[in-house]
Amino acid sequence: MSSKITFVVNPVSANRTTGKEWSQIAVRLKSIIGDFTWELTSGPDTAQDIVRKALKAGTDIIVAVG
Repeated sequence: MSSKITFVVNPVSANRTTGKEWSQIAVRLKSIIGDFTWELTSGPDTAQDIVRKALKAGTDIIVAVG
């Protein structure tokens, strides 16, 4: 049984480098761990809403990026 993984990405972290490089990072991650979903935060406290939504959708693993 495989786990459902969701990445919660802060695009402004690392002086906005995370947002600029996320698409390349995601491609590399998919080649290593397989399928996953991700969502960018859009401001303070939005990560909480993303996590709640992901858990309701059946996500087993949440990964915070940035």
